[in-house]
Amino acid sequence: MTNKLSVQELQEKAEQYASDCADSFTNSEQLRFDINGNLIYKTKESNYDVGMRGQPNDLAWSQLVGRLDAPPVSWLLKDERCTKELRAKIMNNLAVTRAKDGLFIRHKGDTVRAVLSDEYTRFDNVKFIDLIGQAIEHLGYETVVLRPVVGDHLSAYILMPQITFNQDPNGHGGLHPAVYVSNSEVGTGAARTAGGLYLDYCENGSIHGWKAEEALAVRHRFLSVGAMRSIVASGIAGALKMSEQAAKDYVAAQDIHLEPVNLKGIVDKWATKYGLTVGAKENWLAAAIGESSNQGRKPDPRVLDLFNGATYSAKLINSVPERELVERMAGDMLTEYGSNYRNGQAYINRRR
Repeated sequence: MTNKLSVQELQEKAEQYASDCADSFTNSEQLRFDINGNLIYKTKESNYDVGMRGQPNDLAWSQLVGRLDAPPVSWLLKDERCTKELRAKIMNNLAVTRAKDGLFIRHKGDTVRAVLSDEYTRFDNVKFIDLIGQAIEHLGYETVVLRPVVGDHLSAYILMPQITFNQDPNGHGGLHPAVYVSNSEVGTGAARTAGGLYLDYCENGSIHGWKAEEALAVRHRFLSVGAMRSIVASGIAGALKMSEQAAKDYVAAQDIHLEPVNLKGIVDKWATKYGLTVGAKENWLAAAIGESSNQGRKPDPRVLDLFNGATYSAKLINSVPERELVERMAGDMLTEYGSNYRNGQAYINRRR
């Protein structure tokens, strides 16, 4: 495996990212914009005496547009459509004419990275990882962090290689549990844990139980650290439960046959359901066909090939949100087919 970390090293990366981050409260009436695109405002903490400034990034601009009900970003930020002077004039007028709105503004260095409601509760990656580490330490198992992404958005698989649920039917080693963790510091997602699954021989990941009761998903409002400590612990326990069932479904997926002529239709159905890009869909289909061919069953593909094709193609996606979406889809697909197989339902054409 490449790019492996310990939970402590993941924590250190989060602390390093946070080292030049700062936050302030204000209200929308305090917002001012100069012709260079800087946001300038006075802070509530200083009783509106001390000023802050920063250059909003794309996300912060979209949040500002939403809160001030401004013209769409696609027009506002195009110099050929809206000059810098006109942009500043529009935003300054809206700041003083729209209803007064309490704001929580997040900076990283000279960049404004988010403009959020003052009801937003700060539950950042450093604290989230700390609580995850405490919960996992109580389990007493060795852990490895795989494919970590640390920034405004956090995502990582926390693997437990000492636990083996089953052996891979393709003969590539054991199936082991993982906990998939993610968080957003800029208002685009919840603090979350979900079940994961990984194999000895590869770094393919899949996410299970994203919407299930066992998964943790807590929005950044009205949180307390004490409540989050118990929620994270129960979320990890639920994630491991989902991971164990995923291993069983993975083994069963070798016995669920697919008609080769229906493979493209099945891929199209799931890709449409999850809104995958054309490129992601095509890469998944090619990987699934390649997997069935490599296993010597091209005329008789299985759900296992479909699943492995999805997780392999996801690993090659650079965009974290898109990769996460494909891995969530892979987990949901395996769960649905596994559930129907366990219940004896003819969800797809299954030979015996």
